[in-house]
Amino acid sequence: MKATRHLSSNHPLRQQTCRTLFGLLAASGLRIGEALNLNRVDVDLKAGVLTVREGKCHKSRLVALHPSTTVALRSYSRLRDHSVPHSHSDRFFLFDHGRTVNKEAVRYALQSLCRQLGWHPSGDHRRHRLQDMRHTYIVHSIVRFYRQGIPVDQKILALHTYVGHATLQETYWYCTAIPELMSMAAERFRRHLSDNQP
Repeated sequence: MKATRHLSSNHPLRQQTCRTLFGLLAASGLRIGEALNLNRVDVDLKAGVLTVREGKCHKSRLVALHPSTTVALRSYSRLRDHSVPHSHSDRFFLFDHGRTVNKEAVRYALQSLCRQLGWHPSGDHRRHRLQDMRHTYIVHSIVRFYRQGIPVDQKILALHTYVGHATLQETYWYCTAIPELMSMAAERFRRHLSDNQP
């Protein structure tokens, strides 16, 4: 996020928009399309809640935000309104001169920043992807459940609803996708077996 200051200095709002967008994606697990489609009325900066309209499978949902995320969005909205006082767009995120933000521009900014930082994508992907922040959010949430000793089956439905998955299986997929999670689950199962031996 700090590296966004190295984006084009001729477009200061673009820097702040990318920084705030990356932070929101990482802190909420939103899809990039959901974040870019937010209108100003969808962002309740008093309650700290987003209204995601027409998400995947045309489902809408409310997304509660961490207070620090709400503070960042509030700061961004003040800067945006100062930079573009007479915008013709209702979108929450804007680039300079009131232009709406498109996914390709944000993807290009992410990949440019990753190259500048010397970051290389892992796995089979040739480039860093915006959805990787969503994947990381979901995996970190599940890891946190395991570390805190919270039964995953009790929390997975809440996580599934929060991130707007169409099916519960989509959320459970993340449990098998990360070796750290598999290791934690195996250790938990081993303890369960040893605790229940006659």
